[in-house]
Amino acid sequence: MKKIKLFCFGFGQVAKNFVTKISSEKISIELTATSREKTSKKTFGNIAYKSFNFSKDDFDRDLIENLIGANYILISIAPCEGQDIVLKNFKNILQKNKDSYKWICYLSATSVYGNHNG
Repeated sequence: MKKIKLFCFGFGQVAKNFVTKISSEKISIELTATSREKTSKKTFGNIAYKSFNFSKDDFDRDLIENLIGANYILISIAPCEGQDIVLKNFKNILQKNKDSYKWICYLSATSVYGNHNG
């Protein structure tokens, strides 16, 4: 069975659907995620994971070790005040460790942005 280390910036509907799909493909997932909530251990389906606090300019510094150790990065959080807060806070870490990542993906649903008339 293939095993991946997936770090999800945001773990809402889009990321959860993505993880559900990967799990159905018989891929073992070592999962780390972020949320605006206090850092805690959680479960999703049969996957135990750690969810680190991350909001705009503040984050649990312990998430950095998991970010560096991941080999897949999923970004599924919307920009904040017109800025990509992942790049704002983690660009240097992502660039420095780019050779250890298989891919970095931004995945979102247009439904979260609302109607802005084009």
